[in-house]
Amino acid sequence: KTSNPFGIDIVKLAISNSSATFSDFSLPLPFKTYIHDLKGEVLGISTTKDVTTFVHLKGGVDQYGLAKIDGSLNTNAPKSFTDIKVAFDNLELKQYTPYSLQFLGYKIANGKLFLSLGYKINNGKLDAKNKVVIKQIELGEEKAGGSPWPMRLVVALLEDGEGIIDIDLPIEGDVN
Repeated sequence: KTSNPFGIDIVKLAISNSSATFSDFSLPLPFKTYIHDLKGEVLGISTTKDVTTFVHLKGGVDQYGLAKIDGSLNTNAPKSFTDIKVAFDNLELKQYTPYSLQFLGYKIANGKLFLSLGYKINNGKLDAKNKVVIKQIELGEEKAGGSPWPMRLVVALLEDGEGIIDIDLPIEGDVN
């Protein structure tokens, strides 16, 4: 914790060689993922009005995946200012079978996920850029009772000739 000439206390959180486990037991199949080798910093954590917090974190996800968070925000009023980019690269899709089975009706046998999210909020106005790339997805078993979605058809329609689904999904709106 440091003070600057304006009399505002500023906190810097340095993270190195850290790890975390995220679990979700609300699904029929439990979900768990591991974040490891987490490092970076969060500078300017404050509840004081109009103080900008800067975030720079990166780490591994499960065996081969990577996660990165970069940006800045007003932690006291994130709807007034947020500019955050989050990227997940090389995630094993079969790890997310508990979610795909619950919401899409299929297990995932194979595939990789690359996700790039960019969220800017300025005075409640949202401008988000989302890019989802799925490589070589293979659907596995359909859930008992069947799926409400024709997912094999959806995958076939979205994939290009190299088995890649590439979706740009911008979002604009008012978060107020």
